[in-house]
Amino acid sequence: MTQVRLSFFSNTIHFFLKLLNVKSFMYRWAKSFETGKGRKLKVANVPGWIRRNADVIEGKVQGRNVITIVPKKRKGNIHIINFPGGAYGLEANSLNWYLNKQIVQQTGFKLSMIQYPLAPESYYKEAFDMALEAYELVCKEDEEIYIMGDSAGGGFSLAFTHLLNENPNLKFPTKLVLISPWLDMTDTNRPSDELESRDLILSHKAAVIASSYWAKGTEKSHYLLSPKNGNLSKLPKVGLWMGTHEIFYDDAIEFDKNLSRANIPHQFIIGQRLQHVYPMWPTKEGRKGASEIIHFLSN
Repeated sequence: MTQVRLSFFSNTIHFFLKLLNVKSFMYRWAKSFETGKGRKLKVANVPGWIRRNADVIEGKVQGRNVITIVPKKRKGNIHIINFPGGAYGLEANSLNWYLNKQIVQQTGFKLSMIQYPLAPESYYKEAFDMALEAYELVCKEDEEIYIMGDSAGGGFSLAFTHLLNENPNLKFPTKLVLISPWLDMTDTNRPSDELESRDLILSHKAAVIASSYWAKGTEKSHYLLSPKNGNLSKLPKVGLWMGTHEIFYDDAIEFDKNLSRANIPHQFIIGQRLQHVYPMWPTKEGRKGASEIIHFLSN
């Protein structure tokens, strides 16, 4: 098989991920949970382009940010609900808004970002409680709902969709976008040594620590923690994006097969030699991934 050649900017980003030892930083960050002072990076601001070309409605639910973007040239009645990632302990960052800007700009769809409570101060039950309240608040209009999330936010999005199946009074989404989702939180779900060495951002040992604070004693195989274990037969159409150089890659392969067995319409896009949440990166490959997501949302 011919090896895929990456763009200059992808290679440059990978170089700096190694140079800065981001993987080690993420482990030290997870370890900081043990002091009760998990580091929260500053919430990234809504980009200027969005503020100039859309109405931005900023509110709070249970003390957490809920931001709704309504384009001035809105198209259709689609409303995207975005749950950002961050290992269940980091706030939304500039990469989240980089992708969201492209989506809003090219689709004209309304988008709401719900920043659910995070560990170590909160845990999954509190987060889903807040997310349900926020979802009900922002989804009151007669709109078609899509749900989208990356990394931990991807796992959260899938788990939240399972939860909506148990709440028939709430609107159910018709599409689900999962970008490098965290599908299996169990400690025994150890990636291969090859995947562990290829992933320049995440490590299994950091995931074990972060997930323990998120689960707070609940068995990690629970479907709200490891959403691959939920009832897949009731899911909407799914779009799944994953790089081959991620510790979650094997889980995505298994999930793709299980979606097929459950007869769920879906597409699985694999980013060859690409890292975690690659469609959110400002590279040639990232822009291609973002374009695929936009096409999935628009058709």
